[in-house]
Amino acid sequence: MQTLTQWGYKNAKYKVDTLRVHIRENTTDTKVIQEVLTDNVYQNRTCGFVIEKADRWLDLGANIGTFSLFVLSCGASVVCVEPEQDNVKMLTKNLYENFQTGHTIVPAGVGTESGSMPLYLCNTEYNKYRHSMFLCKNRESVSVPVIALDELLDYGTLGCDCVKMDIEGMEIPLLEKYASQFKYLRKLVFEYTFDVDSSMARFYAIIAELRKSFAVVHHRKLPTEGNYTHYPQSCIVYCINPPPADSPNHQAYDIRNTLLRAETKHLLHKNAPHTGNRYVVVLYNKDLNYTGESLCTRSCGIRDAPMVQTAFLPTADNETVEALRTSLLKELEKTTFAQDRCRGGKPHSKYGTKHGYFLSFGITATRKARGDRATRKAHNMNNTKHTELYAKFFAYINSLHPNIFGEDGMYHGCIIAKNSMCEWHRDETNIGHATLTALGNYTGGELLLEDSGEGSGGDVFEDLSTVH
Repeated sequence: MQTLTQWGYKNAKYKVDTLRVHIRENTTDTKVIQEVLTDNVYQNRTCGFVIEKADRWLDLGANIGTFSLFVLSCGASVVCVEPEQDNVKMLTKNLYENFQTGHTIVPAGVGTESGSMPLYLCNTEYNKYRHSMFLCKNRESVSVPVIALDELLDYGTLGCDCVKMDIEGMEIPLLEKYASQFKYLRKLVFEYTFDVDSSMARFYAIIAELRKSFAVVHHRKLPTEGNYTHYPQSCIVYCINPPPADSPNHQAYDIRNTLLRAETKHLLHKNAPHTGNRYVVVLYNKDLNYTGESLCTRSCGIRDAPMVQTAFLPTADNETVEALRTSLLKELEKTTFAQDRCRGGKPHSKYGTKHGYFLSFGITATRKARGDRATRKAHNMNNTKHTELYAKFFAYINSLHPNIFGEDGMYHGCIIAKNSMCEWHRDETNIGHATLTALGNYTGGELLLEDSGEGSGGDVFEDLSTVH
């Protein structure tokens, strides 16, 4: 047995502190633990592909359960599909060693049609993770039950919206048949096996179909034509769709002239429609530690704060606050806000087809080439470009709640968004929780915030506001 105290991304938060994984000595079980849990091959922050608590995974090719353990440690659920009987025994032992609930085991293979197929077994005692329905040379086979992928996806009790495939060649006919149906999935990650078919034309035809279903399809750079002859003869592909258009469980919060603390990093949220001019302030990046261990990574040393309950913070409401608010609003009305744009001039995905307009202030941790090289601390250029606005904002926000913002405050960075209508999204690059407020002469415009479920901190509404 191996006991792990670290897996996935460093400083990520998990439901458990350790994972205990049963292995078969002198086999590929040790290698698969290294690849999936330690090397974290099924996550990719570069393209935004991470395992989240709200995910409901279908693990095709579950093997001994390393990916499923990863999913469960994140608080998500998983249906495990594995056809090889010895692997199923190890899978069952490993899941129940660590988690009693949240998982379902299906001892079968997956295919384009239900029935049975030969499973060609690896021909050495060492290799336990390359059993295949396609790689058959010099291999013995056993007949295994097979369930069509569309049946697995339609299982009402499973409700899977994310799929992982590591099925040694079976992914190719599955992807060719079902790519058009994957538009209903939130996430798909798979290992493409080039030693089953090395044709780059076939691979890129599948990728083209996937791009019709997913907003993001990401893989490493590969040859554009001919046959794939490099090692390793496989490639991980990450596919992502944006959050759903509707959030089934959410609350509406009126954040005008108040301060709402929330886990916007983890909870879906959007703005309700409004009329008039509405300015939303987001205070973010809690507990910055600029001189962290690594001096070469962005946001070095920033620590994830513990999950918190959604709550209104104590806020002042008096003549001084009202005067500062009025002065700030006058300054905001005459300020030109920058247009939010991604590469190619397109709006950020969270704004749908419409641009957002915002200004940012404060300080942040930066890349090595910017700011103070010793501390990685950089002051936002808008602090001096919009000196009067920044001064009025600083005075107003700290009058609502003393020392909530600034170099020595609770939050170090902020964004002020003007009349932005974002779609459902999570602020996944934020560190820790955020605090939001709004001001202006408008109607409507409540903050719609997802209920997070038991134990995650966002589902309990705690009104801490006071009048003083």
